[in-house]
Amino acid sequence: MRKLSTLLRYLVACLIALVLAGQASPALASITDEVLVTHLRAITLFEDYLESDLENMPIDEWVSFTNSTAEGLHADAAELQSLAEDASSGLAERVAELGAGIEDLAASLDALVAAEDDAAVSAANDQMSAAVDRLAAAEIAYDDYLAEHPAASGDTMWFVWTGLVILAALCLVVAVILWVRSGKLARQFPPLGKARTNVALAALIFLVGTLIPAVQYWGAEPGEEYTIIWYPLVVGGIWFFVALRGFFSNNSKAKRGVAAAGAEPAPDPSAAYQAALGPNQPIQPGDPY
Repeated sequence: MRKLSTLLRYLVACLIALVLAGQASPALASITDEVLVTHLRAITLFEDYLESDLENMPIDEWVSFTNSTAEGLHADAAELQSLAEDASSGLAERVAELGAGIEDLAASLDALVAAEDDAAVSAANDQMSAAVDRLAAAEIAYDDYLAEHPAASGDTMWFVWTGLVILAALCLVVAVILWVRSGKLARQFPPLGKARTNVALAALIFLVGTLIPAVQYWGAEPGEEYTIIWYPLVVGGIWFFVALRGFFSNNSKAKRGVAAAGAEPAPDPSAAYQAALGPNQPIQPGDPY
């Protein structure tokens, strides 16, 4: 009992610590932070360029602005190519495509600056349009790849929540199996019926408490936050394993009680001895019985 009490105090302390730790936790990005930051920086740089009043800029200012934008895009493309070299084979291909799309944008700006006639300008604009389409396709392919291969992004929280959901689901399956198999015995031994109810309720609370943050996490966009409601998650998990111990303890007691109630009474040795003597021979003092 002392060991059990110590364990319960420890579990309660852990519960309090988790609750005090906070109710919200940031969802990890579905892609690596380095790729996300570099990609967004390049896209923002290019969008700022397109949204500028290019037509009314003096030619010298336009050339300088275009060149500086192209230099920034070249640098971001090179950084993505460097990140691709350190990534796994499947992810590296997707990162390299992102970098290639941004490099094409930079090259189209270089071509605009170098254009000397309308045909060259038209060709540079076509190159820019093709680069935009290529980059959009690369973005979709990259996100799809990470959705299918969450481990590639180094997203450990995906494994945490998915593992907890699987564990909670298995606990509920165990609870259902125990509920079905102990039905008859639970009706004969009320404490066992209460114990199996506790196991089922705890497993259900554990699963719901795990699904609430897990579903939010799975649906969160990079950088978004999702709420972790610790109470049903932690209380349900602790309660399940405590209730499971109580179930097996009461199950053993119930089996022993039913076995004892159904046992036939032991034969009376004196009655057997009397039968051996015969009906007219009473047991005398000093006889074995």
